[in-house]
Amino acid sequence: MSENNGFAFIGGDLRQFFMAEELLEKGFDVCIYGIEMLHDDKRMTAAISLEEATSFCENIVCPVPFSRNKKEILSSRFRQDMTIENLLSCINKGHKLFGGSIPEYVVEECESRSIQCFDFMKMEEVAVKNAVATAEGAIAEAVIKSPVNLHRRPCIVLGFGRCAKVLASKLKGMGACVSVAARSTSQLAVAEASGYAPVKLDKLLSNIGKYDFIFNTIPSMILDSNALELVKKGALIIDIASKPGGTDFEKAGELGIDAYLCLGLPGKYAPKASAEILSSVLLEYTQS
Repeated sequence: MSENNGFAFIGGDLRQFFMAEELLEKGFDVCIYGIEMLHDDKRMTAAISLEEATSFCENIVCPVPFSRNKKEILSSRFRQDMTIENLLSCINKGHKLFGGSIPEYVVEECESRSIQCFDFMKMEEVAVKNAVATAEGAIAEAVIKSPVNLHRRPCIVLGFGRCAKVLASKLKGMGACVSVAARSTSQLAVAEASGYAPVKLDKLLSNIGKYDFIFNTIPSMILDSNALELVKKGALIIDIASKPGGTDFEKAGELGIDAYLCLGLPGKYAPKASAEILSSVLLEYTQS
């Protein structure tokens, strides 16, 4: 096994490919297994098994998110041996494991065996920069899925956290009429000072019928059956909260409301930019 001069990328999407390319250009050895490829690059070592990939070096880079079902490593090019159980059997104290939204049982197993484990989604520097790609991706989804422009259309952003703030700002920059719904009075004060119409979350039902676009960032059931009954005909819901989102999608379907849970937006719309963010963090945690 190499020391700190190599990276093994296991699973994922184009973000992993662009990360691998960037690190190759910086002079690092790279191994890939089960990752999506934009084009073949002979400089990368293509492993034929998960065991071979994990034996290549100490730095193991898994996807963002790590898994959808907490059993298999997420990948558009899945291999039979790419299970979390198998990964854990292949790594040891000499490894450093990276990934996004790593299941808690994986973290606990790594801690019990003194394997260093780093979750990209718990790193503030990643979360802040990722918010931009997520917000732009949400807007892209809205543009693609709606027959009307965002310009001068009434939109509401549910929540006013890191990503919601970026989303509201970009919607306003496109000329949309933006409202923000939140529980916190201090958040609503900041929203109003930023030029958005504030809506108390407990007053959402009396306001929800005003909007052509509804963007949810709150990871709890906000758009339940009661709220959906009041949504304007033809409105579009883009939910970017972590799975399962904050929308009753079954009820939305029954009512004929276009509602979408949009996950993994940075990987879909800005894989190269997202890869640059993750690569810089990888180097920070492995080369210091």
